[in-house]
Amino acid sequence: MTMRKLLPFLFVLLPLASCKGGEDPKVLTAHGRTELAGGAYETAEQNFRDALAAIAGDKSDPNYLNASMGLCEALANQGAEEADEARGKFLALAKESDKITDRHFNTIGGMLGKSKNLAQATEVLSAGLEQYPDSEHLKKLLGELGKMAEASGGGAALDALKGLGYVGD
Repeated sequence: MTMRKLLPFLFVLLPLASCKGGEDPKVLTAHGRTELAGGAYETAEQNFRDALAAIAGDKSDPNYLNASMGLCEALANQGAEEADEARGKFLALAKESDKITDRHFNTIGGMLGKSKNLAQATEVLSAGLEQYPDSEHLKKLLGELGKMAEASGGGAALDALKGLGYVGD
């Protein structure tokens, strides 16, 4: 075939080759983790969403938990709307998976707190303490969130944290 005959095929195939839709969920999740570590939360979010789309809801897929947690982490580091989604997705994941530990609750709750989404962080912490009442990680997070709530002027978040056992310094 001559180059002239190949050109139309190249124009069709090149864009398809660069699409992420055909990539392995493991690769997409790894890209998401890299973006997450670099603070590119929106890009990480999209990688995790693409990985979950490639998995097509197969919760037995070995990449499902990592991609789901990554999505929650990426969302937790963004604004209030994304924080609501992170909280909802994480709490649903915690109900459906026996692989979620107190450290997962600590991770998502801590990220929500650091992104100044204390109400959502408190809900995640509350659910975590319900499942893991003796967790040292979650008790430490309770103290950290309590200090954040005090620094922001208290309010409903501080009241909720006191209801969970926060006593302050």
